[in-house]
Amino acid sequence: ANIWVEHVQPGGNLLDNLRTSDNQYLGSYFVGGSTAPSGFDGVNIIAPDHGASGKVYFIRAADGFPSTCITGIANLDSVAFDGQYVWVSSNSGYVVALNFNNTTRTCAPPVCTYTNGGASRLYDLVSDGNGYIWVTAIDTNQVIELNSSCGVVTSITVPGPVGIVYDGTYLWTANDFGSSISQIADSGAGGGTLINTISLS
Repeated sequence: ANIWVEHVQPGGNLLDNLRTSDNQYLGSYFVGGSTAPSGFDGVNIIAPDHGASGKVYFIRAADGFPSTCITGIANLDSVAFDGQYVWVSSNSGYVVALNFNNTTRTCAPPVCTYTNGGASRLYDLVSDGNGYIWVTAIDTNQVIELNSSCGVVTSITVPGPVGIVYDGTYLWTANDFGSSISQIADSGAGGGTLINTISLS
């Protein structure tokens, strides 16, 4: 029903809420100094702060009511919702799973944390609907599959993956190296196979 747009301004960024049926501006909500909306959990627009605060903002879509989770991890990037937990990636080499309670509007302690020891920026991530999270690691040329406990299931070599989406059968990555996209078959039970890397240049 609505479009949410990042609104960069001095003193802190906002999310602007626009109704699509009549282009009506509905309101703006504060989300920190360096943030972009990148997820929806069925109730909240979720915006991780890309700066040093380590905050993840949960803006209730129905009325704009704000809540935050503190991850303790700087340079957050993207989020994915797996139906239960909100997963957050970071450019400092971490992925954390958050358990946000929509009734109390509070965060429990993180469910689990994965780190690659700072070997790579962990950019984008996506849930495959089968209980696994796939994360792009640009510097080490990997797409990493994590289970619900943040354990590594498999790692697939892809040239500088940044963005990732799942179409129900295949994972697709947008690659920074070679101006390419890669197609990965998801086994559904953990594991995957690189099918093809296609140059777009």
